[in-house]
Amino acid sequence: MKRTVLIAFIFNFFFLFAFSQGFTVINVPQDTNEDDSSIRVEYDSDNVEELLIRPVFTQNFLKRVESNLLVSSTYNLKSKGDKEKLLLGDFNAPVEFFFNPYRGNEGPTSLRIIKDSLNTWSLEVKYISNFKEVNRELSDMYPTIGMPAMEFLSGSIPIEEQQRIREHNQTALAKQNEERLKLYKADALLFPIGNHFAEQLYEKMVSLIVAFKVKEFVYAISTGGYSVSFRAVVDYEVWSLWISNPPDENERKMVELCRQIITDALANQLDESKYISILNTFENQ
Repeated sequence: MKRTVLIAFIFNFFFLFAFSQGFTVINVPQDTNEDDSSIRVEYDSDNVEELLIRPVFTQNFLKRVESNLLVSSTYNLKSKGDKEKLLLGDFNAPVEFFFNPYRGNEGPTSLRIIKDSLNTWSLEVKYISNFKEVNRELSDMYPTIGMPAMEFLSGSIPIEEQQRIREHNQTALAKQNEERLKLYKADALLFPIGNHFAEQLYEKMVSLIVAFKVKEFVYAISTGGYSVSFRAVVDYEVWSLWISNPPDENERKMVELCRQIITDALANQLDESKYISILNTFENQ
């Protein structure tokens, strides 16, 4: 009962926040118990076209251990979502990292550490090179209808009209998401790396996945953020950890490190000694 009241309070706060900031409501979830429920709004600004306001609970994570290979000897990719498969969908590497921002013009990125038959390591970085262009094109092709927050809160929009707009927007957003997967172009960069750095990153990634635990149950409010996947192949298994807005320092440090590696790789400025120094600061799990 307390949890239900608190969730209702949080969603009420979202609407008040939207109202005070001049937002336009695009989509409101009918079932606030759904894991991916969020209020989608637009903001009258050149910098922010769309924003997701969502409840963030510490149960927004998924930790699993699975077989790396299926019966058909194909790789088990069940822990990867559609966007993740665009970048990491061909096999499971010894170490994988996937970053998916919830808002803005920054697209998903990934890195993985690959070991070849000669026991040499490579770093692969992938990104969606046409992210902004595709999103802009699809927003024009399948536009949503906004409901001014002030009118929405005052109840001046009839329920039937709200329902019509909701259904229109759900269809438009679903179509946008479907077409994105067809139009996104994934580009890759590959770099040779030293064994010491690769093995250190592997060791810390495995340790992080194993040690992750929810320390407390916290309700919070997010106007954006990101989700992230950590993954490692251990013997015949693939261990994965998906988290929305990581709550703990160690996970955030790993996110920051992996994103720094991606940024440096895109600028052709990899510095393995710097990354090893950072890895050495991680707490022993």
